[in-house]
This record gives sequence, C-alpha cells and structure tokens, in this order.
Amino acid sequence: MERTRRIIDLDHAGNVRGVEAQGTRAARERLKQLAWLLDSSIPIPGTKFTVGLEALIGLFPFIGDLIGVALSSFILKEAARLGAPKSVLLRMSFNVALEGVVGIVAARVKDRLHRPAFVFARGRDGLLKGSGRSIAGFHLRDALDLVSKREPALLRRFGGHAMAAGATLAEADFATFAAAFAAVAGEWLAPETLARRVLTDGPLDAQWFAPAVVQALEHEVWGAGFEPPLFADEVEVVSQRLLKDKHLKLSLRHAGALREAIWFGRTEPLPDRVRLAYRLSVDSWQGRERVQMLVEAAET
Repeated sequence: MERTRRIIDLDHAGNVRGVEAQGTRAARERLKQLAWLLDSSIPIPGTKFTVGLEALIGLFPFIGDLIGVALSSFILKEAARLGAPKSVLLRMSFNVALEGVVGIVAARVKDRLHRPAFVFARGRDGLLKGSGRSIAGFHLRDALDLVSKREPALLRRFGGHAMAAGATLAEADFATFAAAFAAVAGEWLAPETLARRVLTDGPLDAQWFAPAVVQALEHEVWGAGFEPPLFADEVEVVSQRLLKDKHLKLSLRHAGALREAIWFGRTEPLPDRVRLAYRLSVDSWQGRERVQMLVEAAET
C-alpha cells in the first residue's frame, strides 16, 4: 500500500510522535530548549520587565530565522527516514504561533523534500495557525478550497495562492484536515510532478564570470514563468567545509579556474567531480568584489 502522508507531531517536550525513528539525543535536547524558549519571556537586563519572544522576533527577525532553521534541520532528519510521502504536515505544539517560524520551516521542508508542506502551531486563541509552501503543479490555495468544500466546517479561515497559503483550524480537527489534505495530494500529485527537476540555461563561459555581468542580471525583472538564469557545469571539487554547521562552502575548479561557491542549507559532502546547477552573485570583502556560485542542485 502506498503511503501518501505522514504526520510529524512534535510535543511540548520535544518528542516526535507518529514516527518510529527517535532521533539523536543531541537533537532532542536542542528541540527541548527551543520549546522552552518559545514558551518563555526573556528578562530585560537592569529592569523588572520581560519581553515575549514574539515581540523580540519582531524587533530582531534573525532570531525567528535561527529557530526556524534549527527546527527544520531536526524535522528533515526525521522525515528523511520515512521515505517520500506525497505531502508533509507538521504540528508544533507550542503555546504561541510564530507566523515567521512556521513559514520558515514549511519553506525549508518543501525545498529539501520537494513536497507540499504545511506547518501549524497553536495561537493565543487556542486555534492552530498554519503556513504552507508548495511545488510547481500543486496549487496550494485551490487544494485548501477543495478541502473546505469536502469538509465545510473544518477550516475557520484560509487564503493564499499557488505556491504559498495559510489556514486556521481547531486543534481537535487537525487529524481530519491531515486526512483531507493528503487525499487531495494523492489525487493531484502525479509521479512526474513529484520528480525533482531543475531547468537550467546550460553551461556558462568563463568570460561571463564578472561582477558587471552579475549586476546586470540583478537589475533585470524576474518572476514566475521568467525565472532568473540558472547555469549548469561540471566542476572539480577542490575543497569543501561546513560553514556555521549548516552551509556547504566550496572551492571548485571550473573551466580551468578556481571558483568560490556556497550551497545554503546543504550539509552533505559532494563527490570529487559533480555537475552543479548554480546562480551567480557578487561577494564583497574588504573593498574587493568577486563572483561566487550559489549552488542550488547537483547531479552526481
């Protein structure tokens, strides 16, 4: 029997429900700390006042990014052991729904697993607030609309567009939503849609690796149906290391020249020779500009 969904439910203690895998002790401890942090007020030094994490994230958005990245990394390790479900639904059982955090987690899960992903957390009113991200070929807002027609009393609110959407529902209705959403995913998602495909513009000649070329590309207007250029070349991996434990920093030999590259969110090493899909960016350091490759995919 084909598995079309799997719910990964993180409880308040950082335990993973709905999966057989237990994860590492270190990952569990990190998640417990995050759960505590999300439910805590933070004292302001030298005063009697505290500030809630939600307000703190509003002042310093990078804090929400850090929490989202940490949660995503833990979830992806667990989800990778489940095979390839057609959709991913997660519920984080924290007392405060941080919209930015659930959006970050949904986006990272979608990017890494190439599956529609919806992440929910409990709001102050006790309702589950969810943020979803989708892949090409699966219209997320239309999927929610079909769920609402099949289960008229299920969704309190929903909205969005093809690639991103939000929804609100009662916590007691989460299992019903999970089943209804998974049913739509099973009907709409064909094998060719679930296959990760990267459309590239092919190789890039060495003469175009120049800051002026990158700046010219950045000044163009890109969007859906007219994406920015994505190039593909076979390279030799000269060296690789982890940057901040979550990004792969690379030194590559491309067309006889050494190039710097980075793959954000990638922690697995690459083979000595590999074909990479990448975009170009300008890295400025101490007044000097150099072109680096932003890697998005690899074909080994």
